[in-house]
Formats: sequence, structure tokens, C-alpha cells
Amino acid sequence: EITFERLQEKSPEKIIEKAVSGMLPKNRLRKVRLGRLMVYPDAEHPYMENIIKRYDTKIPLVTQPIE
Repeated sequence: EITFERLQEKSPEKIIEKAVSGMLPKNRLRKVRLGRLMVYPDAEHPYMENIIKRYDTKIPLVTQPIE
């Protein structure tokens, strides 16, 4: 068995893959779904232009008085 610290040093993306694998149902589709999972170790990835909405921006709260 590999400890968390050793796995983090060796391949940090395996931590996410192992966590997602544990959350998926144990059936024949599990391997297919894990095959579609793409984990990038850095913030850089080739799909940045596909992100439409950013949730880390501040959205002003507009309130209207109740009459």
C-alpha cells in the first residue's frame, strides 16, 4: 500500500483518479467512465477556451424593494 505523501510526490493526479474511482458505482461502466476522466496536474490545460462561465468573479446582488 502506498501512503498519501508518497503518492503526492510521485503522481498527484493518481490521488484524484483514485478518489473518483471510489465514488463511482462498481459495475461494468466504471472502467469506461474512468477512461473519460482527464486530470491535469497544473492549472494549465488545453480546454481553457471552452470554459464559458467563471464562478470566481463577483456578481453584484440586485435587490428590489417589496411593495
